[in-house]
Amino acid sequence: MPKLELHAVNLHNPSHMEWTHSGRLLISQSTAGAVMDITEGGDMQRAKPFATGLKGPASILPLKDGKLLISEMWGGRVTDIAEGGDFSEAKPFVDDLSGPYSLCRIIKKDGDHLYVTQSFNGRDSWVSEITDGKLDPERIVDNIPVKPGHVGITPIESWPDRWQKFALGNCVKNWETDGISGKRHFLAISDLGQVLEITDAQGDYMTLVKEKRAVAWGLDQVGAMKPHPKNDLIYITQPCAGNVMAINPDSPKNYHFDAPVVKGFKYPSCIRFSPDGETMYACDQADGVVWRITDFQ
Repeated sequence: MPKLELHAVNLHNPSHMEWTHSGRLLISQSTAGAVMDITEGGDMQRAKPFATGLKGPASILPLKDGKLLISEMWGGRVTDIAEGGDFSEAKPFVDDLSGPYSLCRIIKKDGDHLYVTQSFNGRDSWVSEITDGKLDPERIVDNIPVKPGHVGITPIESWPDRWQKFALGNCVKNWETDGISGKRHFLAISDLGQVLEITDAQGDYMTLVKEKRAVAWGLDQVGAMKPHPKNDLIYITQPCAGNVMAINPDSPKNYHFDAPVVKGFKYPSCIRFSPDGETMYACDQADGVVWRITDFQ
């Protein structure tokens, strides 16, 4: 039976978490435009933010060269926030993006390659390369189906008439798997409840489906997707269903009737693991908290 304890409270729309190379656990607060350090947990109501002045901060990606990238889904850019502080006037790492959301690093023979998911007006989504701060016009994966996002997690200035322009989150996630299964890469088609393996593959979404790239389907809307550091399972959040599921990418199947690993959340958007894999951290956007979970395996 999983054991749940509150780790951090009084957060404003916590959406994404990530560990830095120095061992800090950071979390994005989308509507607050800030990033908090929740390594020690506790009450965040009066805590000083690590970074401010961001427009819809989402996915966080630490790089080995010291950069700490974050996607700003309402700002149309990716920014390096390694130094902390106010980034409202900062020069972006790359801009002119459309609803940038998930960030991914893939290690290749010629070095690290960086990728970002983009969306347009809740109608289309794709994956682009942004290595060295330059947007490659050629899309890695294209024509990914999406649905408009939720009005409640859009910037105030978009209410009530322009929310679809900004509601581009929760559409598609792209992560590098770094568990013991090796360097494999997976793409979650959130609103379709699918996870596709795209290792050494690119192209149109339907082409990938016809190539039988799906490793999981029949899921509810997929939120975060993160491999466990000690086993071959990938854990995902299902925000609308309020739970966390575990999928085995080596055994493709329909997960519609599978039981969740942890349930009872209001709107879990992101999960991360401690380095030893014994503790899971899950942020709940609806409650503004982060849970610390043990005995879940």
